[in-house]
Amino acid sequence: MRTALTALLLTLAAAPAAFAQDSGTLVLVATDPYGRPVTATWTLDDGQVIVQDAAQAEVFVPAGRYNIAVTATGFFSATVGVEVLPGRRAEAQAMLDASLVTLTDRRIVIHDKVQFETDQAIIRPESHDLLRQVARVMFEHPELLMVNVEGHADSRGSEFYNLELSTRRAAAVREFLIQQGVSPLRLKSAGYGESRPIVAEETEAAWEQNRRVEFVIERRAD
Repeated sequence: MRTALTALLLTLAAAPAAFAQDSGTLVLVATDPYGRPVTATWTLDDGQVIVQDAAQAEVFVPAGRYNIAVTATGFFSATVGVEVLPGRRAEAQAMLDASLVTLTDRRIVIHDKVQFETDQAIIRPESHDLLRQVARVMFEHPELLMVNVEGHADSRGSEFYNLELSTRRAAAVREFLIQQGVSPLRLKSAGYGESRPIVAEETEAAWEQNRRVEFVIERRAD
């Protein structure tokens, strides 16, 4: 049924009455958690794209049960299930959560900072959702066999203090991810102190950029 879907959609456009008893209307709606439209691509479980780059669409499809993957740039993907009855309308609504995390070939890139209590390795609550998203990426990509959680410090304080603090902070992030269910066999941590600055300046802005946590992919499955 799925492999004939594209041909059937074209035929329905030309002669919908002939197929009315065997088809229905599938209404697709994608929003963020606040109800705002999200431009998304809708793909069947066999890999066939039925709608591309639309926040809302209607298509005629053969009656049946569908599992649809919904993807959008900057959002986590979702899967929705819907049953289309002959001659009826069925709505598949996907609520997509914005992603603060991007997966590249070498890193899990976070688009926000992991916040800690001052001079401590205690993760502030406002960073918990960010780290849960990192964990979610690892769940969705089991091919990531080893990720190194790197802690980096700014240049204020002694080298020993910065190394020790960044080490403890990286370990705290690793432990948080393990508590979310990520296998400890897929995670390691290391602190680098002030030895790897992004910006080699002594300003507040430079210190803010250099004080960070990064997630480096050290091993992937072939």
